Amino acid sequence: MENELYVVALVRSSERARAAIGQVLGDFARADLLRRVGRPGQTAEELAELAARVRAEFTPARLPAALTEVHLRMLVAPASLPVLAGVLRCPVADVHATLLDAHQLARALRDAGDARAGIADSELLLLSLLPRLPRLAAAHALDAGDWGPFVERRGWLTPLAVRRLGAEAAARSWPADARPSRVLAGILEQTGAGRDRAESSPRFDTLALIELRRRIGLLAEQLREDASTHAEEAALLAPDLTSVARLPAWLQLYERGAVAVGLHRLFTGSTSLAELLQGNYAEPPPVTGDPAPDEGLGITNELAFGTFRKRIAFDVTCVLAGQSEPQVVLRCRGLPKAQYGPVREKILSLGPADLAEIGTSVGERLLNTQVAQHHGLRGRLRYVLRQHGPQAVQCVLLAGVRRPIVVPSPWHEYLATTLPYAEPPDADTRFAGLDEVNRALRAGAGHRRIEEVR
Repeated sequence: MENELYVVALVRSSERARAAIGQVLGDFARADLLRRVGRPGQTAEELAELAARVRAEFTPARLPAALTEVHLRMLVAPASLPVLAGVLRCPVADVHATLLDAHQLARALRDAGDARAGIADSELLLLSLLPRLPRLAAAHALDAGDWGPFVERRGWLTPLAVRRLGAEAAARSWPADARPSRVLAGILEQTGAGRDRAESSPRFDTLALIELRRRIGLLAEQLREDASTHAEEAALLAPDLTSVARLPAWLQLYERGAVAVGLHRLFTGSTSLAELLQGNYAEPPPVTGDPAPDEGLGITNELAFGTFRKRIAFDVTCVLAGQSEPQVVLRCRGLPKAQYGPVREKILSLGPADLAEIGTSVGERLLNTQVAQHHGLRGRLRYVLRQHGPQAVQCVLLAGVRRPIVVPSPWHEYLATTLPYAEPPDADTRFAGLDEVNRALRAGAGHRRIEEVR
């Protein structure tokens, strides 16, 4: 009832209201419009729509925050010319000459790298300048989102255009202190010059954007997993190449953001657990599955044997996801007693997330896992650095370093080295077209509501 009284009152008293209502009900006389508004079958939703159209007609449009590059390109759109001609009170053919200063446009064109001379037509200068707007923005360190201050400071708008734009702003009840560039942007946006281009271009709806974001995230994570796996395999195939051995550490630093893991592997040295055991282990049992996330590795059945040269036999156990009892994943026999202590400590410090991805069984993954070196003097120094890292860093900071620590970047020393190469599969990854993706997503959405995002 409230909307009906509001619409009827404005239809009786205002031509603008009748024009807004006529866009929905048709171009009728005032008496006919009143009868159609007050007919018995009119629903509350229809009256609310009519009231919203009337309010929108009398509500001043908000000015854009800035004159952007898009607005400058809209100056040459055919839909903009009649509107600008009405604002500037000039023929359509004289819109650019009335609006823009040819001398200042020629100056901007020279700044953008075009040394043309003798052109005094504002329209031709603007058409030549539009492709060079990015270069002009770079030359003057402009923000691509706001060209207004630059346009006003360089005097692109003629004095007559500034006065006419100010008068149009007052007629539209826009703020009295609105800059001429913002007024021009507001007029261009109401012409609908860029609307046809935007509506005709392909677009994603909300569901498609969510699905694409999810798929891109999964693809990026899969690519990181593949890169880490291939780097680990390369380190096993070429253990003597320093840069290849350090490549997994660089991937941990830059791709996964695991600073602690990457720095530890980069600066303290690393080797596989199989190399530490020196072949003193049996074929791993065929135990497959994912280790339980809250359980670590364990050591059981420790046995020392030998009279003069003591050796140790032990089993490594792991609790798999979905099981309660640990299972033996690796059997080690004959490891020298002097080497058993560091190896035992490394195994017990490993968690399920530390195991390598290379290998079919849990035991094979454990053998391929990279751990800190402790062979020889350099290995022992690195092992001590791993144990007392914070104290060592404090000593370096307090005592100072005479020469910088140099860490070779990946492939720096062995750029010409050729690793074993496998032929890629015949089928490669291919992305479908935008229309096909939208069609598949709509088919999978079922009866759920889909909101268009332009």
